[in-house]
Amino acid sequence: MKVTVEASYHISFTGQIELPEGKTWADVEDYSVNLSSLRVKFYDDPTWHEFDYEREESANDVDYSRPVHVVILDDGGQELAKEESA
Repeated sequence: MKVTVEASYHISFTGQIELPEGKTWADVEDYSVNLSSLRVKFYDDPTWHEFDYEREESANDVDYSRPVHVVILDDGGQELAKEESA
C-alpha cells in the first residue's frame, strides 16, 4: 500500500529593523511579515512602509527530526493518521 506523508516543521528566523525616527511600536496600527520584510502601517499615515531585514538564522538549521504536525494519507487522499506535537 502506498501512503502519503505530510510533515510540517517549525522554522524561526530573527532579524532587526530600525523604525523611522520618532516612531515606536505604539505608533504601529497594523503589520505583516513576508520572507525578510516587515510591512508596517502607522496610525498617522495610511501608507504601508516596508523594511527589509537580514535573517540571522539559516533554513539549513532546521531540525527535521521533530515535525510539529504529521498526516498520513492513503492513495485516495483519505486521512489514516494525524499527530500534533506540543
